[in-house]
Amino acid sequence: QNKLPSTASKEAADVVSDGLSEIEKISYFRFTEDDRLHEVCRMLRSSQSIYLKVEKAPEVSELDHRHKLQMRLLALCRRTLANSVGRGMLSLATCLEPLMAEVLPIP
Repeated sequence: QNKLPSTASKEAADVVSDGLSEIEKISYFRFTEDDRLHEVCRMLRSSQSIYLKVEKAPEVSELDHRHKLQMRLLALCRRTLANSVGRGMLSLATCLEPLMAEVLPIP
């Protein structure tokens, strides 16, 4: 069951390249059976919009619904702000091969 990375799929062809597709292609050749890096790239993809969707059940009050909406919005904001740190951690390891005794240059 060899499958190509998501960059070869139809949905990824519609997405503007955000730099993660190159990392995904390179990692596919090293880790063909492991989908963890593919999943990390999917979670860190910043070229797609994030939508806030919270369904309101009929028995939930308006105040509780607003509170649930605010909590979901807070979680999405934290995720979006942490996205740049995660992308930095992912991409820093792919472009350099530092020695343990050398200073790590920050791009």
